[in-house]
Amino acid sequence: MDVSGVWRRGGALLVFAVVLTSCVQREEPGLERVRRAGELRWGADAQGGEPYAMEDPDVPGRMRGFEVELADALARELGVRARFVQNDWSSLIPSLERGSFDVALNGIEVTPARSGRILFTRPYFIFQLRLLARRQDDSVTGLSSLRGRRVGTLANSQAWDLLQREGIQAVPYEGVEEPYIDLEQGRVDAVLMDDLIAQRYGQPRPQLRVVGDVGEGYYAIAVRPGDEDLRAALDVALGHVARSGSCGASSPGGTSTAPSSRRWWSGPTRRRARCCRRRARRSSAGARA
Repeated sequence: MDVSGVWRRGGALLVFAVVLTSCVQREEPGLERVRRAGELRWGADAQGGEPYAMEDPDVPGRMRGFEVELADALARELGVRARFVQNDWSSLIPSLERGSFDVALNGIEVTPARSGRILFTRPYFIFQLRLLARRQDDSVTGLSSLRGRRVGTLANSQAWDLLQREGIQAVPYEGVEEPYIDLEQGRVDAVLMDDLIAQRYGQPRPQLRVVGDVGEGYYAIAVRPGDEDLRAALDVALGHVARSGSCGASSPGGTSTAPSSRRWWSGPTRRRARCCRRRARRSSAGARA
């Protein structure tokens, strides 16, 4: 009996079994993975502040914000609990691709570039790109007046992409308050941010003024390619949440931090999400006029 041959064949079978097992583990459907774990891990940046997700100043260790409420509501729809995973906003997509969490849910804007890398659920919120300038600076009348000048915004955001296309010098920031502080101090000439951010961190400052809204965009939940079943389940869950108004039911004291219900997306399908991307591109093109 050729003992060495038996060992070689046995070793080959063992290697094949290990490879097969690893492939099965990698190909586990996203929804099955979430339900097996009993939790929906969602990545976000608590440093982004209100109204998205932030640590509750009154209860250390507890999160608050309308996306915290949304994550809780979606997890209930899936029959699991939600678990927040802290991650810098600018690297949410790479971290999602590495498997650091199941979904990215933190004001993730639907853009053509991102849609080429990851899956998006149906949109859940509509926002405007809002331009602010110093109150005493009448020279800022729109994007066309800012060519060759410095405009602060979040790095890797839809506003960043728009400024780049317009040939405007975009100044990147990681936080949401610093751009408006620098605008007051004259270190930038304007700030372009999503209106939810502008309303809370820019508009209350008496030295600043709203120039106008120069584009429209949509927030959606980012999912890894290959997790189509999880995306489909989240699409259904988002529909239930939108119809029931259950987002906010989990907020302390029954007071929701969610923005106006008029801004929640109620479109039925991802086909409409593709329409959203086309409309966003047209809005950007219109801003150039």
